[in-house]
Amino acid sequence: MNFSTTNSNNWSYISRKYTFFRLTIALSGGILCMDQTEFLLPFLITFLLSLLLLFCSCFAKENRKSELFGAGVLLSVFSAGGILTSFEAVKTKAGIPLESTYRAIAENYPVEKKKSVQCQLHIRSVVINGKDTPCDKRVISYIEKDSVSASIQPGEEIVFTSRLNPLTGTGTFSGYEKFLRREGFCATTYIASHQWGKSDVPPVKQLSYLALKYRRKLSKLFEDSVISTKARPILLAMTLGAVELLDKETKDNFSVAGVSHLLAVSGLHVGILILLLNIFLYGMNRNEKCRIAKEFILLLSIWIYAFITGLSPSVVRAVIMFSIVILGHMLHRKTNIYHSLLLSAFGMLLYNPYYLFNISFQLSYTALFSIVYFQPKLNGLIQVKNRVFKYFWEIANVSIAAQICTFPLILYYFHTFPTHFLITNFLLVPLSFLLLGIVILSYMTLLIPFAGKFFLIAAGMIGDFFHTTTAFIHNLPFAVMQIPTMNMLEVTILYAILFFFTIWILHHNRKSFIGALASILLLLLVS
Repeated sequence: MNFSTTNSNNWSYISRKYTFFRLTIALSGGILCMDQTEFLLPFLITFLLSLLLLFCSCFAKENRKSELFGAGVLLSVFSAGGILTSFEAVKTKAGIPLESTYRAIAENYPVEKKKSVQCQLHIRSVVINGKDTPCDKRVISYIEKDSVSASIQPGEEIVFTSRLNPLTGTGTFSGYEKFLRREGFCATTYIASHQWGKSDVPPVKQLSYLALKYRRKLSKLFEDSVISTKARPILLAMTLGAVELLDKETKDNFSVAGVSHLLAVSGLHVGILILLLNIFLYGMNRNEKCRIAKEFILLLSIWIYAFITGLSPSVVRAVIMFSIVILGHMLHRKTNIYHSLLLSAFGMLLYNPYYLFNISFQLSYTALFSIVYFQPKLNGLIQVKNRVFKYFWEIANVSIAAQICTFPLILYYFHTFPTHFLITNFLLVPLSFLLLGIVILSYMTLLIPFAGKFFLIAAGMIGDFFHTTTAFIHNLPFAVMQIPTMNMLEVTILYAILFFFTIWILHHNRKSFIGALASILLLLLVS
């Protein structure tokens, strides 16, 4: 498959040509403003103003019609962002009795803590004046650890009596509380063993719950195999998205080595799957019917993969984007990767405006845009004729391109920068292709006695190599640079420096060079 990109060499071209660029910026602006102000009235007024502009555009002169219509659409999208965010904010405010008896559905498998298990609960009803009153709230629960709490499964209904601690977003843990609210939770609660029990209601058969259960069944294949205890959680995280099984040491090793993106199943893994399937199905390009069948298999396969990884938001985002591209190929329409990225981002933000504040959302889309824009330009810097060296050079380019636009966000959120990321990406990204292919083959050969075991052993060896390599890089001197805490203004200035330097290097524009120097000076003044 050929994911075509624009031939333009500047960012302004993107903003003019791609409608969804302006729409996504407007939607994001509305979300940000509403999140900061939490005041709905200005957005309702803006929405009415946008309707007035759209109405006026119908009677305006031809030279003003498009301007009025465009302004009306952008204002309506901006106000929609604010209004949708206010709806999501209502869900994260308790609005129910803080101490009562509740009926709730478990949304995930319990995660083991020191003295409790953490479980996400979706409260469906609360007892008020002796009667069950329907409600729709999500809470983070900490249930006293025992054999019963450890056996909770997604979709099961539990009845508990406890006190809810609402998330106010203020106080000592304001940052963490704000994070939980943006994830859709309204409170936390501790539930002792005698305060809860499973109800007799059959488990809810929701698609996301079924996906988590199926992922758990597949993960048992690794747990029952001869794979080492060090490699097992790495393989489960890299192929099924079970990052909750990783210990702190492994997470730190991958972070310092600059390959944390390999642990969280995301667009990279979906892209690898598509490339592998394209290789396996290469013979289906012979005629039109076979080509359409191949595209359908690709579409079905990536959605099955999203299902078995638990339908995590990062995978669903990537699958939606690639689905748009594949459908374009099936319909013989030339699909532009910028359109696919912007359309998927716009759709995800309409579905849940709080995705805008999700670190995974920000990093994945920033990395994809960076790769699409910078990787072809980096490839053209050095012409490599040897096929083997060319392959590794292209992988190195992808890693460099991804880091160009993501490093300000990495500095902002993690206050560190991995200095050896090129070495580890050079070694481990190609192996991730091989690993995913081997794991797929192991699933396909489960019923063949020796073949399935052989592939699992091979996957385990690769997992051990990942663990050993990242641990080695972690222990190297100067493996990571510690960066002082940054604020959003400094991050914005960093992106301004990046923008001006990009325009200057590509177009030799003197004004851009002056803009870059001015931005650097401004960064020094505000730091």
